Amino acid sequence: MPNNDKQDLPNFAAWSNKNLADFATDAYIRMQEQQDALEQLRHDLKDAMKETRRVHLFGGSVVP
Repeated sequence: MPNNDKQDLPNFAAWSNKNLADFATDAYIRMQEQQDALEQLRHDLKDAMKETRRVHLFGGSVVP
């Protein structure tokens, strides 16, 4: 887990409005990309769990 000491934080108060807006825009885009990737992983996990149950309960073979 990252160290959140105040000394490690950027001094956002000293940033220009443009730099803050650019930083916020980039951070938002990255968060959206991460959210999309997380959602895809959740769907993949859900599908894998369904397939595992099917194989376990019904003795079917795993389809790659």
